[in-house]
Amino acid sequence: MTPIERDIVRQLLAKFLGEHRGAEHARRGQDLAKDLGTDYNKIRQCVHYLRERGHAIGNATGGKVRGYYLIQTPEEAKHSLADLRSRAVENWVQHNALAKAIQQSLNVEVEQLRLGE
Repeated sequence: MTPIERDIVRQLLAKFLGEHRGAEHARRGQDLAKDLGTDYNKIRQCVHYLRERGHAIGNATGGKVRGYYLIQTPEEAKHSLADLRSRAVENWVQHNALAKAIQQSLNVEVEQLRLGE
């Protein structure tokens, strides 16, 4: 995908998510990809891009509704932040487990991540 195409997808995604305000109107990433003629990885990249530019895009991961939406309530914000935090901690744990395994199996010094870095 070219930079121009990527920008168009970002704009379309921002517009589309504007129609999905609140968790009850969440839209699955795979469905967004299909509607916008792209793939799920591009949707995730665009969501990250939009979040980094100040858009409060949440993610519904449990219950009947799943997908991305524009956060409308403090409860939705709390849920989305808790979900991201949980994944960040799991990635941190997996990074350090892999670093330790590499050190043991290859006898190579690998820096482990510390909280707060």
